[in-house]
Amino acid sequence: MSVLIEGITVIFRNATADRLIEGGVEAIRDNAPNRTFRSDGNIAAIGFMTPEDVGHFIEQLNQVGFRHIENGKIADIAVCDQMRGFPVDCDWLGTDVDERGVRFCWLFGHEPGEMVTQMGWNYGQSLYTKGNFRPDDEPVDHLKFLRTEDGLNVYLDEGTGKEVYAGRPFENKDDVHTVRTKALLLGTAVKVVYDAISAEGWTSIQVKTEPDSIPHLIMRYRNQIGLIGVDVNWNGIALTDFSSSVDELVQLGQSMNAIPLVASIDIKGEAIPLMSQIAEVEASRDIEFHLRRPYLLHDISANHEWTEADYDLEAEVELSDWEIHDFGIQVVRQTLEKDGHFIETWDSGQNAVAQIVVIIENRKTFIVVRTVRYPAKEAEFEKDELRLAAELAARRDADLKIASVSLASADDPFDPSGANVHPIYRGAGVIPRFTGLADPKIIVDG
Repeated sequence: MSVLIEGITVIFRNATADRLIEGGVEAIRDNAPNRTFRSDGNIAAIGFMTPEDVGHFIEQLNQVGFRHIENGKIADIAVCDQMRGFPVDCDWLGTDVDERGVRFCWLFGHEPGEMVTQMGWNYGQSLYTKGNFRPDDEPVDHLKFLRTEDGLNVYLDEGTGKEVYAGRPFENKDDVHTVRTKALLLGTAVKVVYDAISAEGWTSIQVKTEPDSIPHLIMRYRNQIGLIGVDVNWNGIALTDFSSSVDELVQLGQSMNAIPLVASIDIKGEAIPLMSQIAEVEASRDIEFHLRRPYLLHDISANHEWTEADYDLEAEVELSDWEIHDFGIQVVRQTLEKDGHFIETWDSGQNAVAQIVVIIENRKTFIVVRTVRYPAKEAEFEKDELRLAAELAARRDADLKIASVSLASADDPFDPSGANVHPIYRGAGVIPRFTGLADPKIIVDG
């Protein structure tokens, strides 16, 4: 089967949505920005009438893990114009037009078959017959805005004397420049907080600068772990929706035996368009960073300033499961770097399909890392998780490897009897055992 292409259409695979989003493709359908969602069971599509709205929707997909363009090719998100087709090469979708000139797309490996449209679509009332769709590079000087009606902007085409329409589901959203400026300012604010607490003796475990990636910082202070969300306000505009993330941060702190913290930063001034790096923002005399509170770190669970006096910094605190997981990833990462391989990314988040992406002998390689506490010697790899990783690697023309790491306390360095196994404490000696990468064993049912 295939899906209708109308206006400027965003297309993605159902399997990708099911892997990246809780609720999968159905969650996207239920929360679609307009009523044009359609799916043939393999791919799904949503249509737009302006490039700006396409960009906003792609940005939303990017925030949950989709990738648009990689190495000059379409990765997870394809954009198809009803008149011109794909602006960038796509190696997983086919496109054609029917006898009416209506464009459609299908997933390679499947027959195009019947075209699926959104509910209520009618060719006689579509953009193919009404003539109210224009390509991005067509001049718009002849269009005069008249009114907004039922979620549509209505214009008068002074050349033809006809009314034309543009659906704007993201009418109040930011333009691309503003989106990039906000991301740059947020990233700078996270760095400001990072630098300040690093100077106080905190050490880094994880840093993220995406608005929804709360906590933005995971840091350790002696035997305590801080989960730090950076709440940023720029000239009265919230750059992070932190209020909706407080409960999530508290729950995550409980599961990780960590302290949920917030650093609230107000930014004053304007970032000029030419700024593209955090260093430029930090050096600017036109931009100022201020603390919203008279102190930096606010303990959410206690609802007051974080202070050393509230915690026994000498107590033995056992590493949480997440810390064990992250520790193993760093062992593998450091081993690969020592061997001269280039690490592209690493991710210890719970939803990461592969923990490390590395270049080995000029090949991109995805590595699934699992870590166990001694006396367990080898980690187990769930077959469904390996299948997802194998699918990801195949789509990116990459290799797939697994890495098993075992950690033992320095007080009992892999005691072969297993009789004197000590817990692994924060700040105490840890001995890792990692024997190298291995090929995964993926069993196909049936």
